[in-house]
Amino acid sequence: MSANNPNVQSAQAAQNKKSTFIALGTIGAVAASVLACCCLSTEEEEVIADCVDRNDYVSGSGYRIVDDDECDDSDSYGSYFWYYGGTRTGLRSYGGSSFKPKDVKIKTRSGKTLQKGGFGSRFSGSGG
Repeated sequence: MSANNPNVQSAQAAQNKKSTFIALGTIGAVAASVLACCCLSTEEEEVIADCVDRNDYVSGSGYRIVDDDECDDSDSYGSYFWYYGGTRTGLRSYGGSSFKPKDVKIKTRSGKTLQKGGFGSRFSGSGG
């Protein structure tokens, strides 16, 4: 049979359609699976914030932790600020950052929510 034979051309066209259908179907299934995993995930990353005294830093020990009421969520550069993701040892926090992380839930050690996180979330504020 030659390539000019209508039966051969028809068979090749059918094969091409079948390949396209399988590829598009596979891509659609993978996309749906990824979307389902993202939407159904109940776990969200959580970062703990400590209110610390900017003027009481000890090298190797970190900042002195103060009462949450000393801080606010306005990113002010006063004497006290939120220190994110630090490790607490006694009344000191070290190894964290003064930069507020995005797309994560931020809570204080006392349980106050500073930011609700998650994929696409931009909410920030204070709450109890």
